[in-house]
Amino acid sequence: MYKLVALVALAASAFSLVHALVPLWGQCGGIAWVGETDAAPVRANTTNTAVTGLYLHRRSDGKAVLNKNIAGIPLYWTAPGTIALLEGSTTSDGKFCQVKDFLNVHADATSPAASYKPLQFDLGTPISDYWSSVRLSVTSASPWGAESWFLACPTSVAGEYLVYLQTGTDVPSGQTCALTQLS
Repeated sequence: MYKLVALVALAASAFSLVHALVPLWGQCGGIAWVGETDAAPVRANTTNTAVTGLYLHRRSDGKAVLNKNIAGIPLYWTAPGTIALLEGSTTSDGKFCQVKDFLNVHADATSPAASYKPLQFDLGTPISDYWSSVRLSVTSASPWGAESWFLACPTSVAGEYLVYLQTGTDVPSGQTCALTQLS
């Protein structure tokens, strides 16, 4: 019985330690901190595609990719219409801060008029503030109207796919991509 009580106490202290990292008004932002409202890993959920069950991640260059890493990244609805990846960071004085990488839609640099729009995580202010929390999709307030389909195109890394918002029928030149939804 003593072991069970000790185990429960240990679990409770670990839970409070994890939540102590993000106290309301306590993270480098003072009273402007709004805190996260909801978090969950996002994955491709369209059946019978090469990307079914793969998780959304931020690659080191900020690009949004799908891969099989089961951990996934928790995306937070940080304000109406915005989504962020919250990462821990320590300042030079040892203070722990939350850094927000916002999920944004960009124009494709090589084909700006194309109907596929690259997704990327950017530090700082969100530029895409029309995300819907119903499923990972953009609302009718976006420049393209309501859209809930994404392209996943393979990269040179086995099992990794770049993610694009699909607003029409174009695909990146020379690519065979999977059409999927994310949730």
